[in-house]
Amino acid sequence: MSYRRRTSMSYAGRRRWSPPRYGLCPRCERELMEKLKKKGLKPPKLKPDLKREPPEWTEIRPPPRSSGGSKETEEKETEGSPPPSPRSGGSKKKEKKTGPLDVTPEDVEKARSGSSEINEEFEKAQRIKVDKTTPKFKPVIGAGPASNYRDQTFIRGMRTALKDWKAGYVETPQKSGSRLKVKQYVKTKGRYPFVKRTRKSAKGRKILFVADFSGSVKPFQEEYKKALVSALEVLDSIGVKTALFGFGGERSGVQNFFFKIKKFEDPKWTVNHASKVAALEADGFTPTAEAYEGLEKYIRMHRPDLVVTLTDGDPDSRAATKRMVKQLKRYTRMVAFGIGESREDAKDMEERLKLMEYDKTFAISTGEMSKLPKKLVDLIAPT
Repeated sequence: MSYRRRTSMSYAGRRRWSPPRYGLCPRCERELMEKLKKKGLKPPKLKPDLKREPPEWTEIRPPPRSSGGSKETEEKETEGSPPPSPRSGGSKKKEKKTGPLDVTPEDVEKARSGSSEINEEFEKAQRIKVDKTTPKFKPVIGAGPASNYRDQTFIRGMRTALKDWKAGYVETPQKSGSRLKVKQYVKTKGRYPFVKRTRKSAKGRKILFVADFSGSVKPFQEEYKKALVSALEVLDSIGVKTALFGFGGERSGVQNFFFKIKKFEDPKWTVNHASKVAALEADGFTPTAEAYEGLEKYIRMHRPDLVVTLTDGDPDSRAATKRMVKQLKRYTRMVAFGIGESREDAKDMEERLKLMEYDKTFAISTGEMSKLPKKLVDLIAPT
C-alpha cells in the first residue's frame, strides 16, 4: 500500500494526530490486531509518546467534529490555536482553475448587465429631462473662441451709456420742481435750477434676445456676434437676467436650425455661453414667425420686460411675423434692431422693421458700429 509523502503538516492536524503504537501503518496494524485476537493473545499496552514526531509517510485525515462534545474538550481543542484570518473567513476554499476560453457564471452575469461604462452613460441619458417649454429649440453643441468677440470698445461704450441704470436713477433738469440743485443752477445760468429724479434700476429685469442667423446675415455675422457677446456680458454685470434663442446653423455642421444658448434659468452669462455664440454660422431661411411661435409658451411663463430681436429685417412671411409680434405684445414689449452692410441697407432694414409694428426699432450700418452701444441702451432702457 502506497502513501503520499507529507513534508509539512498544519498545526491542527499535528495536534490531533495519533501515531501508530507498533510502528506499523494503520491498515497493517488492524490486520495484526485481528490475527492476535483470533489466537487469543492481547498486545501489550503502550503509553503514547507525545513528543514523538509523525513519520513522513503517514496519511492524516481530520477527525469529524462531534456535536455532543463537552465544553472542557472544546476549550482544550481551541486553546493555543491561531485565530482565523478575517480575509480567508476561517477555511480556504479550493479555487478552480479556468482556461482562457472557459465561461464562468461571472462572465454570464456581466454579459447580461453590461459594463460599468455603458451603464453609467445610460443613466446619464435617462437623467436628461426634455425641455417642454421650448422643445423646438435645441442646445448648441459646438464652441468657438469667445475672446475674439469681446469688443472692449463696445463694452466700455455700453457701460458708460448704462451708468444711470447702474446708479438706479437719472436726473433731468427742469425750470421748476421740488428739488433745487446749485450745481445745475450755475451750469444753466439760472434757467434750469431744478432737477427731477427718475428711478431706472436694471437689477432683476428680464430681457430675452432672439438672434437671426439666417443666410442673409452672413456678410455681417461677425458684427452680430460681437454685439451679442458684448451686450449680454454688460447687461449681466448690472443685474439684468438674460436669455438668448435664435435660428441658423453651426460651424461644426450640426443643423439644429432653431437653437438656444442661454435661458432665464441659467443664473449667469458665462464664457461657455459666449463660446457657443462664437460657434454660430449664418445659414438657411428667416422663419421669424415660427421662432416666435416656439417661444410663445416660454414668454407667457416668464413675462420678460423686453424681447429684443436682432435681424436683417426681412422675414420669410411678413404677415405671419406681424401677427406674432402683435400676439406677443400681450405679455411683453417687442423691440428690434438690425445691422446692414451700408447706410442704404440700414435704412431699408429700419423701414421693414417698422412694418412689423414693433414697439421700438433702429438699424445701423457696419461702419457705424461705434453708435451701437448708445442706440442699444436707448432701445432697452426702462420707461
